[in-house]
Amino acid sequence: MALSKQAKTLNKNQISAVLNYLRGRRNQLRNQVIFLLSVKVGLLSALTSTELLEFCEYTDEEEERH
Repeated sequence: MALSKQAKTLNKNQISAVLNYLRGRRNQLRNQVIFLLSVKVGLLSALTSTELLEFCEYTDEEEERH
């Protein structure tokens, strides 16, 4: 399935809101870095958020095992 529209870009207020949200979460530094890198390189938000959630689930499972 091909994308027919260009992804919307986030403005400075939206970026700040996401960063504020991430500050109060587990693994905040890692998540902020991933988010800021995705903003800088212009990755599609749907793709990166899905991958971020999968990565967070994977790392949480690994932490529970140890």
